Amino acid sequence: MAKAGRIVSKEGLWVCMLASVILFEVKLLMERLHKSPGNEEQRFQVALPPHQTISSAVVDAGEDMSSDVRSGSASTRGGLQKNGPPAPANVPVNKVPAPSRDLYIIFVTDCSVYQRWFAFSVWNSARIAGQTSPITWIRTGCKPGQRDNDKATAVELYPRADIIDMLPNDGKSGHTFVLEMGVPIAMTQYLNTSRAPRDDEVLAFIDADMIFLSPLRLDDLETRGIPAKKRKVRKNADGSLVGNKIGISAHYLLPGGLGSPFIMTVRDWRTLLPAWKFTRDGNNWGVDQVAFINAAAKVGIKFNIFDHLMVAAPNTMPAGWDLIRRALTNAAANVCATREFGVQYGVNHLPTFLHVVMPWSESDSEGIQWGFSKYQVPPGFRSRPKTDGILDCRMPFFAEPPASLQHSDRIQGYVICTIIHSLNSMLLNYKKVVCQGTFNTARTLRMTVPLNFTNFLVDGASSAAPYGADTKYVRACTRLRC
Repeated sequence: MAKAGRIVSKEGLWVCMLASVILFEVKLLMERLHKSPGNEEQRFQVALPPHQTISSAVVDAGEDMSSDVRSGSASTRGGLQKNGPPAPANVPVNKVPAPSRDLYIIFVTDCSVYQRWFAFSVWNSARIAGQTSPITWIRTGCKPGQRDNDKATAVELYPRADIIDMLPNDGKSGHTFVLEMGVPIAMTQYLNTSRAPRDDEVLAFIDADMIFLSPLRLDDLETRGIPAKKRKVRKNADGSLVGNKIGISAHYLLPGGLGSPFIMTVRDWRTLLPAWKFTRDGNNWGVDQVAFINAAAKVGIKFNIFDHLMVAAPNTMPAGWDLIRRALTNAAANVCATREFGVQYGVNHLPTFLHVVMPWSESDSEGIQWGFSKYQVPPGFRSRPKTDGILDCRMPFFAEPPASLQHSDRIQGYVICTIIHSLNSMLLNYKKVVCQGTFNTARTLRMTVPLNFTNFLVDGASSAAPYGADTKYVRACTRLRC
């Protein structure tokens, strides 16, 4: 028995030694992970959906997007590649929120061709800005089987993109969608699906015609946020600015000074939506938004209003535009010259969104006028197209303004170049995924100023197009006959 006891003791000793070695190695590994500058991204990758690759997750979690990725030239058909050095410390990145308070972003439209380019623009600009939150397109009016490939394309542009189709699915998309309570009806359906976030999670509603200039973040509102003047900042007992019938809103022209994005917990959205009702009043495009504000007041939801969340019309949100004007003192913010939009080296404090709600025009140093209106992007507002308009592989990109369009004391040139370079980036990234073989990358489409629903092709458009291009179709779709 003594001999057997000695044998057991030796085996136990070996087990103890082996366990000690394993624990030591694990400790070293954890220390290396803890010290790694990419630790935040590494932890994020564990929670990614199956379609997101490790390389794309690292980029999506806040690494710098090189000019190649911004323009799409580093992309292959399989997706966007990671390029460039890590982002400097002064470029804000959206840290991974705690699982119980993740931020979900949604936008809602019909299934029309006119709305599709908005959707892909949202995802493309979000990725370039460094956004990491799930962004879902709530879509109605698509027939079964219609646009089934959009989800796969969206994920290539933004790995955490999603599309959820709601009823009706009759294919009757149109410009009256908003006026006929399309948004609250679709949101109510969405929150009743199994894919909706939990009640304690935070849901941000944005408009589809928004371009990300910087990440939408809730963790830095008290350090980098700009609360609207003379507005009370409301907090919960735990210090949070959202939840328990407290929401977050941009400062804009709606009653109470509110405007999109609207950010609340899912529980508060469920409280508000049944009261968000209105009757169509002709073509009054603000009726749905006014009804939203009235619904919030009726159920007792109040908002913390911030000036930095969105810029839109030039005579609104002066604090938000001041961020743009301060940035314009840096040469790096000359989007017309650099072709780089949003936060980047030397330009690290910008509004979250540029809301493309109005037409813009400006003259360059030679007096040539440039402009942009979302309503005349092919196929054009209220059109009944037979093709994909600007997303069609045969269509060119937008002509790019000269550097002289942007003036240090004016915002118009900055806005026009931001919109155009953002859309050209989206078009290149989108078409590299969708188009088979060669597609038209000529930057030759311009809008006539004054902006009156007419476009034209610049001189040399035919020679700039790829060999065999369907020039007849291009000319017709440029005139909004897609």
